[in-house]
Amino acid sequence: MKNILILLIVSLITAQTEPNLFDIETRTRVLDGNILQVVVQVNNNSELAVTGLEGFVTVYDTQLAITEEKRLVLIKKYEPELKAHGSISRSLNFNYEPKIAPTFVFHISKIQFTGDHRIYTYHPAAGLIRID
Repeated sequence: MKNILILLIVSLITAQTEPNLFDIETRTRVLDGNILQVVVQVNNNSELAVTGLEGFVTVYDTQLAITEEKRLVLIKKYEPELKAHGSISRSLNFNYEPKIAPTFVFHISKIQFTGDHRIYTYHPAAGLIRID
């Protein structure tokens, strides 16, 4: 019985969940009273460098209905790669309406790693999914 208890404790300690490959943070700020700037920051938690990264900023209203969606390219082909454990940020501008409180969510649609010709998409629950 004592051996089973020790084995259970050791297995719980070693069976930790893997961290997300990418942490995504969106921040908003109002510019000049009529422009809402949305800053998207992506942190690369993987051990691989990223050469291509793009996705979509989805705008949700207060009832969680999608009202707008804009494409955002974070790393273009001619730009330097995103190193392992690095971060990158870009911004998009939207019209600001004080009476509406939208929610902004960034979804990664394409990722390409250094030395890999394949293209992936990423979802925090599913991980990397090869799309090409």
